[in-house]
Amino acid sequence: WMYRHGYQRANDASKEWPIMEVKGNEDPYEDPWERMRSEKKGRVEKNLENRTRNLERAGTVAKGTATRTAKARKKAREEGRKGGGAGGSGSSGGTAAAPPSGVPVDLKGDFRRGKSL
Repeated sequence: WMYRHGYQRANDASKEWPIMEVKGNEDPYEDPWERMRSEKKGRVEKNLENRTRNLERAGTVAKGTATRTAKARKKAREEGRKGGGAGGSGSSGGTAAAPPSGVPVDLKGDFRRGKSL
């Protein structure tokens, strides 16, 4: 038994064949699995944008939310490609060290679900 959609779904074309044929008009040096991942990422982005636009039309979220989130996601994606990380300067690669166990961490802001939009 496997899921119909989503994670570990049945009939997942990306995991079906270890070797993929190159069509006549495709670049023979392009990674077909990377292309399939980027195509899926594009479909997911489009779906998310359409979903937020529908929420705007329904009045669930404030006007301009879809455009604002789309621009923010695009900016974050471009910064990620350039190599600019979320961390500050240093050779740590943008990852912060975890606090020792048992030490309380002060979280600022409201982290409840749905409050980020």
